[in-house]
Amino acid sequence: MNIEKLKRHRFHILVIIIFVILTITALYFSGVFKKNCSDQACFDNALRTCSGASYSLVSDGNVYLYKSYLGFGDTCKLKVKMVKAVTGADIQYNKMEGKSMTCRLPREKLARENFSDMDDFAEFCAGPLKEAMYEIMIQKMYSLVIANLGEISLEAKKAVTGN
Repeated sequence: MNIEKLKRHRFHILVIIIFVILTITALYFSGVFKKNCSDQACFDNALRTCSGASYSLVSDGNVYLYKSYLGFGDTCKLKVKMVKAVTGADIQYNKMEGKSMTCRLPREKLARENFSDMDDFAEFCAGPLKEAMYEIMIQKMYSLVIANLGEISLEAKKAVTGN
């Protein structure tokens, strides 16, 4: 009796099985299933292959969250978020807290070097965190120029007068 019911409903069962398989596949490729890396080498390997992974990094007391996403094109997608600024940090660094940036790293660059060794990865990024980082750099450069304005004006005067 049960076999007869199964035969009659096999189309419905087949549709449900196909739906479950498609749902699991879509979730996998959307990056919902991410590997949680406990070290930088694990995350470097995941990013090199453009597979989904996440990694928490504490650098100079600041906490960053890195997430890589599954990708098939010429670039790998990476999201960087500053989760928490170090306690007692300048107000400038506190402005970066909670902000993130999205990066599109070229696969050929990732094939040549580890992400952890890249000094220039920010050039492939966009978002509020990058803007906040550049704002801090500009403020620091401006402060240095103002602090050394006397010396700069003396050097400029010497260059103009030839002394």
